[in-house]
Amino acid sequence: MAYVLDTCALIAYLEDEAGADRVEDVISAGGCYLHGIHAYELFKDVIKRTGNPDKARQFLADLTGLVERLDAMDDPLMESAASLKVQFQMAIPDALGLAAAMAHGLVLLSSDAKELTAPQQAGYPIEFFR
Repeated sequence: MAYVLDTCALIAYLEDEAGADRVEDVISAGGCYLHGIHAYELFKDVIKRTGNPDKARQFLADLTGLVERLDAMDDPLMESAASLKVQFQMAIPDALGLAAAMAHGLVLLSSDAKELTAPQQAGYPIEFFR
């Protein structure tokens, strides 16, 4: 199974938080993707935590080869994400990540049960790692 990793998954991996072992297993198995919006959120979070943009750049560089970037924002992805946002009142990054997962036949890996339980229960491809 292949996955889109959301920001929560990447931060858990980076900070060795609860669930990091599951994220590491997914990354080790290959077939992992990162939407550009999650790269942005991760970069912002690392700067916020450390005050060091170089650390943020290094972490994204370390992910090169482990995850593939999905940066496209074509009309079908935009429309799918907007529909998900309206239907489930989820955050824009969650909507874009889920829309990207659906567009590529992947599963969104997250820990954000507050935002994503309703779409998961509705049958959308979401796995919680903790």
